[in-house]
Amino acid sequence: MPHPVEPARILVVDDDPAVCQAYATILRRAGYEAFQQDSGFGLAVAIRTLDPHLIVLDVDLPGLRGPSAVRAAMQVAGVVPPVVLCTGLAPEDVEDDARSIGAAGILYKPVGRQDLLACVERVLGARPAAAASV
Repeated sequence: MPHPVEPARILVVDDDPAVCQAYATILRRAGYEAFQQDSGFGLAVAIRTLDPHLIVLDVDLPGLRGPSAVRAAMQVAGVVPPVVLCTGLAPEDVEDDARSIGAAGILYKPVGRQDLLACVERVLGARPAAAASV
């Protein structure tokens, strides 16, 4: 009998608690394992502790912007999983940051359920194991 595959782990980082909770809820309902963090500080620790397959990251975080947090995490953790940036900023204000960290995608707020899930599935390459086995 084949062993069940664990669902993909996704770390959602956003300083707006409602947005963070909404994304995490959408992801969990789709069968992913979702974790929440409200700032870019400690991103390297979260990467080492949670070992996420993907990070959904707000760009305009207070104190330490999302792309800066990724750069810091790269220096500390060495390896960073794929990152999808979320932002309310205009594309021209985000594209350089996205390129500089090798972002796997950019979502523009407000982000709907279908857009979030389509992006996550595109980056991860498959639906979560929990949803596929139902």
